[in-house]
Formats: sequence, C-alpha cells, structure tokens
Amino acid sequence: MGGGNAAFRSAMLQFNVRGRNYDEISKATDELTAWMKTQPGYVDVDVSYRGGKPEVAINIDRDRAADLGVPIASIASTVRSMMAGDKVSEISSDGQRWDVRLRLDEAFRQKADDLLAFKIRSTTGQLVNMSSVVSITPGTGPAKIDRQNRQRQITIYANLTGGKTLGTGVTEVEAKAKKVVPRTMNTDWAGMGDIMRESFGYLFEALILAIIIVYLVLAAQFESFLHPFTIMLSLPLSMVGALGAIALAHSTISMITLIGIILLMGLVTKNAILLVDYTNTLRRHGKNRREALLAAGPVRLRPILMTTGAMIFGMTPVALGLSEGSELRSPMAIAVIGGLITSTMLTLVVIPVAYDIIDGLAERMLGHATVMHEGEETPLQAKAKGHAPATS
Repeated sequence: MGGGNAAFRSAMLQFNVRGRNYDEISKATDELTAWMKTQPGYVDVDVSYRGGKPEVAINIDRDRAADLGVPIASIASTVRSMMAGDKVSEISSDGQRWDVRLRLDEAFRQKADDLLAFKIRSTTGQLVNMSSVVSITPGTGPAKIDRQNRQRQITIYANLTGGKTLGTGVTEVEAKAKKVVPRTMNTDWAGMGDIMRESFGYLFEALILAIIIVYLVLAAQFESFLHPFTIMLSLPLSMVGALGAIALAHSTISMITLIGIILLMGLVTKNAILLVDYTNTLRRHGKNRREALLAAGPVRLRPILMTTGAMIFGMTPVALGLSEGSELRSPMAIAVIGGLITSTMLTLVVIPVAYDIIDGLAERMLGHATVMHEGEETPLQAKAKGHAPATS
C-alpha cells in the first residue's frame, strides 16, 4: 500500500474507503470531506487521492489479438522493454556492479503514438503491427494508487479542534459514511481511530476479567458461591455514580476513564465485604439473619465511611485537574469519586436487603441456614455421622 506524507499520517482521524473503482471511491470521499468541512470541530480535512496526472492508456483489442495469435503478455512485455527497459547485462568495476538496461532511444520515447510502430511476434512466428491490436487514449489518472486487501483505497485525513473528542469524531464520521458510502465498498479506521477501538476492546475484556477475578476471590474468602453475588451487587451501584459524575462534570469516557472504572471494581466491594463478613460472624455466634443485619450496619458504618472518605479526599486533587497535564487523569478520578459516593450510600441499604432476600431463598431451597452456628451441623453432615442435626 502506498503511504501518504508525514503530515497526513499524523492526522487524528484517518478513515479508509476501499472499492474497485477509483471514480466511485473518489465521489464518496468527496461527499464525506465536503460534509466534514461544514461541521464544527474538523480541521485540516484532506484525502490521499491526487488526480489529474497525465497518463496514456493502452487499450488492447483482445478479440483481434486472439485472431492474429498475439498473446496479451507479449504486448505488455514489448511495451515495457521498449519504454522502461529490461536488464540485459552487468558491468563490474572496482568492486561495484551496475545493471545494463536496453530500451529505445529517448528520441523515440517522446510521443505515445510511437508505440504503434512497434511490431510483435505472434505465436506463428509472424510479425504483427502494434497498431493492429492496440489503440492509445490520452487521459489523466491518480498520482499514486493506494491498495489495501487487494482493493483500491482512498484515506480521509482530519484533525480535531474546539473540544471535539476522538470518540465523537469517529461516531459522527461513521454515521455519515453509512449514508454516502455505497455498501459495495469497505471502510475502516487507521491511525488513532484504529488504536482507540483496539484499546477499548482490550479494556472491556480487562473489565470482565476483573469482575470474574473479584468473584473468585470472594468465593474463596467466604467459602460460598452465594454470598459473593450479594457483595458484587455493589458493582452496578458504583457504575451509576461513575457515569453520573462523568456526565455532571461534562467529562468524557476515555481509556483513562475505563482504567478508573476497573480500579473502582476493586474498591467498591470492600464496603459490602465489611458488612457481609460481620453479618456472617454475628450469625455464627447465635444471632438470626435479621438481628445480624441490623447489628452489623451501625458497627461497620464507621470503617466504611473512613475508608471511603480517605479514598475520595485522596482523589479530589486529581479530579480538580489543577496541575499541568492533569486533564488526562481527571476523568479517572471523577469516575472513582462518583462511584464511591453512590456505592457507599446505596450499599448500606441495598446490600442488607439483597442479603436477606437471597439468603432466605437459599435457605428454603437447601432446607437449612447458609451460615451455621458454632457447633451446628447441616443435615448432610448429620446424616453422614448417623445422628440428628444439632440445633441451636
């Protein structure tokens, strides 16, 4: 694929349009660039296509060539040899080597019509005039031909200004391209647009992996597959605050923001862990589920508020973005602070209710409490020992 100059390759937006016909591709890209020039936020809009270069088209009459026994490859090789030249020998001198190329003298390469005077040998050995099988048409064409995936390609370049983000630009250009680019053509992104899409894909995979790892760690800690679900209800509660804080601050969802959300996944679960763990401890010491929940809330309120407050106050200078270059880190801190605030407030209400409902359903399905008192045995354990289960 032919590349553009350095200024083009450094453009923020690089949108590729591919097809088989350069005229159709050029028409679609011209409509798209004309629209971008009328929209705020797009500057330095340009395309990689440069037309208007004089060229000569050699049109082969294939039926006539077949009748005369002239192979198409012979016509092409003759034109190449006469005009561009072929290597016929080498010259060596003082350890250096130069190729010797044979072609027509420059005086016979000035006019395209001179090609018609050439003769081509047919498969029968006869010489056939070039003018009998080809015609020459002057015209214009592209200065270079870019190709990708064996298709001709034109790339649209643009930079962004006025606060327009890369994600917004990508979304707007794609929406317009669906209207002006025929379905027979292919489109994709290069440069920063392609990097952004790839990075977002990896970050979403990392987010899913983080949730799975949190669940596995909680399952190992509580020796239960049920209570981690209760604890992880704090994750969607934190997302409400994170996205709400980003919207209120008129910030953007960038790669740094997603990194902050992944960080948030580990932070918000600690509130629910403190609450659920102490509830289970109280139940093992003889309290029933409701009593344990009502007692655990006030006791764990202080450590929950202290850890959350420490994290919020620590993130506040980053969220304010007062230092140089802090605008890059600010969305991450805003998302973390918003998620911590909502998760802390809602965890104290939602998690106890969810614990009561989920644990009650599990208890009815299993036939015994999910958290046993000290010295108490489950029906299965008692059956294995051959005596009735202990009761408290």
